[in-house]
Amino acid sequence: MEIVKDISANVLSFGDSIGFFLVPAIVLIAIALFAFARYSYKFFRVLLPLTGVILGAVVGSNVLASFVEDSFPNISSYISPSFLAGIIVAAALAFLCFKLHKLTVLLIGGSLGYLFVTGIVEALLRKIPFVQETLLNMTAEEAVTMGAIFTLVCVALTLVIFHFFFRPIYVLTTTVGGCASALGIAAIFIFANTSISEVAVLTAAGIGAVVGLVFFAKQYSEINY
Repeated sequence: MEIVKDISANVLSFGDSIGFFLVPAIVLIAIALFAFARYSYKFFRVLLPLTGVILGAVVGSNVLASFVEDSFPNISSYISPSFLAGIIVAAALAFLCFKLHKLTVLLIGGSLGYLFVTGIVEALLRKIPFVQETLLNMTAEEAVTMGAIFTLVCVALTLVIFHFFFRPIYVLTTTVGGCASALGIAAIFIFANTSISEVAVLTAAGIGAVVGLVFFAKQYSEINY
């Protein structure tokens, strides 16, 4: 429930900032999310460059910042190396999004593997006693090498999954996520400061997810028609 509290707090804070326009904003956001969920595949060509730019900026600023700083020692006097690296990778991915869709999908899959999948799998593995004991018996160099190999494996697996199953993954994520967000956000405001707020938000998001699954089945059948 802690994550629901955190999300609710951030959403309510945003709601306070728009004040008088809160109710129409909630209605418009819900309508927009449902519309996007229903026709998300048609928005693919718009969403793909946007996703590529965001992921490129994040991955570039995290991975290539040190490389930029080493290559141009005085660059930090004029601009942040992480910012510059993020801009470069984001621009490159934005270009690829318009020219090479399949390659961009693979790069996005690899970026997600690096940013999220690696961390999730690592957290799960660290809970296994055997893995904990193995890590304790490793030298620093062995741990670094193992970490690099582990990251590469996770990125490679994500690339393969995206190559073969990108379409259903994209449609399922956008339909279920869009509908769950639409009803979940509305529930946050409707049941704010009540004793059932967390349960209400989870219930609303669950109902939205079910609607999203219906949208997924409908949209996926249209794609494969």
